[in-house]
Amino acid sequence: MYPGTGDIKITLTLQLPGTRTGADTRAMPADETTISQIQVLLFKPSGGPLVGSYPGTGITTDPGEPSKRNFSVDVIEGTFDLMVLANSKDIIDAANLAKDMSRQEAASRLQLSQSSKIAHNANTLIPFWGELNGAVITENATLDNISMLRALVKIDVLLNETAKDKFELQTVTLYHWQEKMALLPEHYDSADKKVTAPTNTGSGLIPVSTKATYTATDGEIINDTIRSKIYLNETPNPAEDDFPVMPCLVIGGQYNGETRYYRIDFFRLDENDQRTYHDLLRNYWYELTVTDILGNGYPNEEDAYEAKDDQIEASTNAMDDGDMSDIIVDGQYYLKVNKASFTLDREKRDEDSFGNDLTVETNHRNGWEITRVTDPDDNEAEIDMDNGWLRILPADRKGEGNPEETPSSKTIKLLLDENTGTEPRHAKIHLQVGRLLDFIVKVTQTTETVLELSVEYLDGNPVSELFFYEYDGWEDTHEPKEIRVRWSPYGTGYDCNVEVNMSGDELFAFGSATTPITPPATSPTPTATMPTPSTPNPSKKTKSPKGWETPSSTGACA
Repeated sequence: MYPGTGDIKITLTLQLPGTRTGADTRAMPADETTISQIQVLLFKPSGGPLVGSYPGTGITTDPGEPSKRNFSVDVIEGTFDLMVLANSKDIIDAANLAKDMSRQEAASRLQLSQSSKIAHNANTLIPFWGELNGAVITENATLDNISMLRALVKIDVLLNETAKDKFELQTVTLYHWQEKMALLPEHYDSADKKVTAPTNTGSGLIPVSTKATYTATDGEIINDTIRSKIYLNETPNPAEDDFPVMPCLVIGGQYNGETRYYRIDFFRLDENDQRTYHDLLRNYWYELTVTDILGNGYPNEEDAYEAKDDQIEASTNAMDDGDMSDIIVDGQYYLKVNKASFTLDREKRDEDSFGNDLTVETNHRNGWEITRVTDPDDNEAEIDMDNGWLRILPADRKGEGNPEETPSSKTIKLLLDENTGTEPRHAKIHLQVGRLLDFIVKVTQTTETVLELSVEYLDGNPVSELFFYEYDGWEDTHEPKEIRVRWSPYGTGYDCNVEVNMSGDELFAFGSATTPITPPATSPTPTATMPTPSTPNPSKKTKSPKGWETPSSTGACA
């Protein structure tokens, strides 16, 4: 379909899968999250038909958040289910989408096709998908933190020290992946922001005769490790051993002076050593670690592919990249957090505050522990977790593991005093899991206060619209309304209240009127009293079949 023509501009912020660091301390390459093209699809709400397709412009990386992208788009006003497709122009062009097409029909046409190896490099753009249902679009609106899923599966392979002593990795060959895949996931948990099962497009698997091989000679394998090179379509795995339809790897390399090959399947062992095979899901990162070589393997790839993987020991970490932004791995274990860096304003943070949640996840059977909090501004001096300006409750300093080494997560609160000083303050939270020593979460608390404004009834309930109309038998009645406007002035710690009386007795038709309120400047001394405002500012719409009167206002700062 031709791009739609929009008459209002909005800004969107995308949250991409975040950074991660492997045991070899090499970070994810920047080109993995390169976004060069964005298309926004609007659907009528609640699963309604397609309204239009609109190109995004001005794509930038957020300077403070390298996993965020900002862009603008010209669209139409209204409430829509909004879908963002990145690096997917060829897929969209081939789909021949049309206005009023159902979401189901659009989804069936938006197909990725992978008939051969995806040679990922700086010129390879990975497709991403995200959605925001019930988006209210108005002029200059900003829609934040739309979670984007990488449409492809990612696989990394590495050797631990034991395996490196016996084997030199030279080739990795991928067998069996789904040839076609829907760009839109069918099984998506919007609350957890993750895919729960493969999307079945009805297409078949790539046959054994077609395979994807990655080699050290091509520079794809470095130091017995291949990272950020193997990508493939989402692919289901059978519950039992079924070689003709199981995705797998065959690795080749030097063992005892000969080139030998070994098959590796994607599974985890439960506490009874029973295998559970992993489905290969989009936006997941599968890190496969060879932990030991037990035998002589096979002389060629074909024999290794046909054989059992009983001469090699390997483990697979299956990590979702959608909900946690930073990950560190060490062999078969990993630790990941929702944020590795917090920047908070000067205000106090307690257990009921927002923005001070730290979520930690690991698959280590012994869980994780916060060992200490240090002050980087004071030569890494300890900050008392019980009595310092940054506190962590004793119950929040540890996270339980799982005997089956399946992921377990815990969300804790970072408790902060108000920063009444003149300079920002900094802290490092040190987490430990297994051999993953000193994974650091940074916390910065500034001296600034974010401007906050709320409008509420005197009983504390929020105001959305003021309706004065009441019906009592045959008589129209109305009562005055009182609202409170609350704000925190930028750069001070004061809370200010303004109470507003609204009443009237002159009839007018339904419509709107504004109640502007502007407080005068607040005194820097805590004992200051704010005079009655004379030039009001924030506006509120009101509706009434009865009259309107200029509101009276009173207020004070404390």
